[in-house]
Amino acid sequence: MNLLALDTAGAACAVAVRSSGAIVAFESEEMDRGQAEELTPMIGRVMAAAGMKFTDLDHIAVTVGPGSFTGLRIGLAAARGLGLAASVPVGGVSSFDVAAKIAQNAQPGLGPLGVILETKRADYYTRFYDQTGASLDGGAALDVDRLAVRLDQVAPEGAAIVLAGDAALRAVDALAGRTDRSLRVASALSSPAIETMSALSEQIITDGGALLPPDPVYMRPPDVRLPVQ
Repeated sequence: MNLLALDTAGAACAVAVRSSGAIVAFESEEMDRGQAEELTPMIGRVMAAAGMKFTDLDHIAVTVGPGSFTGLRIGLAAARGLGLAASVPVGGVSSFDVAAKIAQNAQPGLGPLGVILETKRADYYTRFYDQTGASLDGGAALDVDRLAVRLDQVAPEGAAIVLAGDAALRAVDALAGRTDRSLRVASALSSPAIETMSALSEQIITDGGALLPPDPVYMRPPDVRLPVQ
């Protein structure tokens, strides 16, 4: 299987090509903005390094969020456009599942695990998993008070909960004194998230599963809306 993976949902622009179960080329650059200008040339460089044409691809995978509103749309538009032009199926992968997989790969047997992703606001994108890696909810945008309540719901009193994701440290600081649960932040892998994201995509497909539809996943309504007529 030849798979092209794109990730612009968070604070990075990243592209990888996997073939026969291994990464053959990738690039990842940290950036909060500018993915629109960087993504297309990065795709070209990674495909050239892999020695592939777009028609050599069997699948294109892209992170669908939650994450940056603009970043999500940039990655999804690129994936859909390439898929349409090259007649390659396009599917999505949850940003929550990628962060959970990174933590589980680094420290097998974690559980319960809370993935806490950055919103760039006072709240957090959250999703919880049990020790088998199964999701306990569909994800939500929670302020710190509702996050403390959710922690009480997913683990017995006094139980330890591992947090992962790019807002985990911020959440631990904000939760001080709000919960009696013991919180610790999972170790992160040294490799870029695009490696884990592409491997997870390939695993889902080879196991006979289906990637998510290539549509953005938002946890809250837009900040700017048209006035009601």
